Amino acid sequence: GEAAVACASGMGALTALFLALLAPGDHLVAARDLYGTTTAFLNEELSRLGVETIFVDATEPAQVLAALTPRTRAVYVESVSNPLLKLVDLEALGADLASRGVELIADSSFASPAILRPLGLGATVVHHSATKFISGHGDVTGGVAVGRQELMDRVRAAMMRIGTNLGPFDAWLAVRGLRTLHVRLERQSANALALARFLEGRQEVSRVYYPGLPSHPQHGLAQRLFKNGAGAICSFDLKGGAPAVERFMAGLCLIEFAPSYGDVATTWSYPVRTSHRQIPEAERTALGIGPGLVRLSVGIEA
Repeated sequence: GEAAVACASGMGALTALFLALLAPGDHLVAARDLYGTTTAFLNEELSRLGVETIFVDATEPAQVLAALTPRTRAVYVESVSNPLLKLVDLEALGADLASRGVELIADSSFASPAILRPLGLGATVVHHSATKFISGHGDVTGGVAVGRQELMDRVRAAMMRIGTNLGPFDAWLAVRGLRTLHVRLERQSANALALARFLEGRQEVSRVYYPGLPSHPQHGLAQRLFKNGAGAICSFDLKGGAPAVERFMAGLCLIEFAPSYGDVATTWSYPVRTSHRQIPEAERTALGIGPGLVRLSVGIEA
């Protein structure tokens, strides 16, 4: 990208980006599979500012294109969705959206730049929660927007006006973590693939979500998009729902619970109580986020 803006959190970067890009009366097409707080932000905050959002299945490029209107200013997707690891074919969308003057914004926090480079695949803006793999040690909160200079100048101005600028110590920590991003993700991706294969063979597990597995419905797309492994996030459904998750939690001694992800240590989270707790249960169920779903952020351990 030509320029980037660092903010105090991933949501802070997203807020500055949307304030810089969107105006009352604009229309936004967004993926149905998003981080829960992002969905709530689009529904509750952007709508108050007069921006209409329509949610579609972004794994189907035709659905995204069919949702465009003359007022559509941008399409917002997660390149790898949270928490079910669905992929968006950025190459299939980029050219069509560019010809219509529509921004393609990709949240690539799950993949990180070590795994996926959306700007080279058709996206015009990339959004990262730097809290995750970019800092990589579970001790920073930050966010980054990357894109062309003209737009990033507007994002920077919005960031300064609303006060979402990144503090100097967090910036220093994030730069420290960034130096090891590539080697961390190589190890984490290898570990995640081994763990996903292990989980797929367990009778207690009904389904594993990991793009590096041949059983993933978009495995072929993952092989085309990813260059250095399939990432460090692996989710799975436990048979037995919430009671099974409680037994799982009680039995763990080496893996800690953490609502975030991207640390050098392996952690687990429970999306219905953390990342997607703001989404009504019926909507979570429709998305495939059930009471037995566990999300692992795989670390660099042996």
